[in-house]
Amino acid sequence: MNANDTTFEASEIREIAKKLRVNSIKDWVEDFNLEFGKTVCKCCICHETFRGFKHRVICKECGDKLSMNSL
Repeated sequence: MNANDTTFEASEIREIAKKLRVNSIKDWVEDFNLEFGKTVCKCCICHETFRGFKHRVICKECGDKLSMNSL
């Protein structure tokens, strides 16, 4: 996908679909019961995709690391 383009290549679609099949340590599984709780998002820290509420910007793994560092 280009920075200025919203179209995906077939390989990118397959990669996203593969990530959707299995819960990842990056997913916010506690969001899954919400209306938009399985939205594919991209983490602004690690730049990996994860599933969670549509307004999340940090994956669960990075969020946990941040909360552990703030203690």
